[in-house]
Amino acid sequence: MLFRGVLCFIAILLTCLPGLDAQARDNPLAPIAIPVKAGAPRGFEFLDEPQIGKVDVSYGGRMIGSAMVTYTSETVAFENINELLNTIPAIKPDALDKIVTTLSGKISNHAENICSRYSGNFSKNDCGTLTPDVAGVIFDESHFKAELFINSTLLDKQDSKNDRILPPAENIFSGLHSFSGNVSKEPDGRDSFSMIQNSTLGYGQGRFNLVNVYTQDTQRMDSALLSLDKKGYLFKAGYFESLAHHILPELQVTGVSAATSLDTNLAQKRNAGNQIWLFLPTRSWVTLLHNNIIYATEFYEAGNQIIDTTALPEGAYDITIRIREPNGNTRDEKRFFAKNFQIPPPGQPIYYTMAGFVRQQDQTQPLPQTSSTPIFQADTIRRITDNIGVNASLMDVGDTGYIELGTFCFLNQIKK
Repeated sequence: MLFRGVLCFIAILLTCLPGLDAQARDNPLAPIAIPVKAGAPRGFEFLDEPQIGKVDVSYGGRMIGSAMVTYTSETVAFENINELLNTIPAIKPDALDKIVTTLSGKISNHAENICSRYSGNFSKNDCGTLTPDVAGVIFDESHFKAELFINSTLLDKQDSKNDRILPPAENIFSGLHSFSGNVSKEPDGRDSFSMIQNSTLGYGQGRFNLVNVYTQDTQRMDSALLSLDKKGYLFKAGYFESLAHHILPELQVTGVSAATSLDTNLAQKRNAGNQIWLFLPTRSWVTLLHNNIIYATEFYEAGNQIIDTTALPEGAYDITIRIREPNGNTRDEKRFFAKNFQIPPPGQPIYYTMAGFVRQQDQTQPLPQTSSTPIFQADTIRRITDNIGVNASLMDVGDTGYIELGTFCFLNQIKK
């Protein structure tokens, strides 16, 4: 390659010397204009003939393999483009043939997009990037490197966070105990006090929770509950409260329940808001800002990436997404974001079911008093799109049934 460059320089110099001598004689102090002619000079035509070599091929700033290529000063042709594309998992299956056809045979090397301090485009924003209709390549002949670029519409969305639930807990004992209370003076001069004792004992993925209430008049057990988190679901048995509805408030029950766990569901914590995804032409640092506060900065691979919004607070507001590429180029994007932890992420509906018997609602005895009135409850809430979701509830208490249907929608921020 060095020998070839030296020959090119000598050929250009020999071609330009006659014109330089005449110009220098007419006006020695004037700037010298060097005439440049496209193509190889006479006698050096062999420099423009197709060359064969092995090059390193990258996608999104990461090397994906090596390939034999045939290239000229304007074109490049890959011998094993199928093998290279198979190493990019984000390509949509139905788009693979289209991309292979586009990159097969002689294609433009887009040498004008190479980042080079000597070419004068090193500081340009489009240096080292390409936005093809289907696919394209920037081939750097001097370094035997090729960078592939694929249109974002032909790529699947990628989630860099694949773990959806917390891993199983270690089988060790643990406990948490809390006490709270207050004291007040009654109008008749008597002292009134109340105290709540809340204790939780855990072992592995199971736990037992006990809540006792003490007052100046009585002492009672408010709830006693066995719980087990397993594979993203929460199972309960004991004394607890049903889910509250708009038509029917929560009820004290004795029974069992099974539901989608919100405590161990990592995807729920990450995607409780509307999904945000970016197309990154190359591996980049992505920073999330709100009210000039940096909430998260993470490194993402090239492609259509789903952004982790775990660190963003609950609410509805505009955020700034700052993208910094390896070549130093930085750009900002504004997006509207809304988060609600009671709304499931896309494709992961929340389920809840419970069965048991209604307890005495105004408990005065030390132990809960369970009636013979049966109760059954089933609920689900799911997101249909990024902004729209539905919920449905069914409850049967004794001889009375209740049905509740609802919908929710994230609205874009109203501009003032």
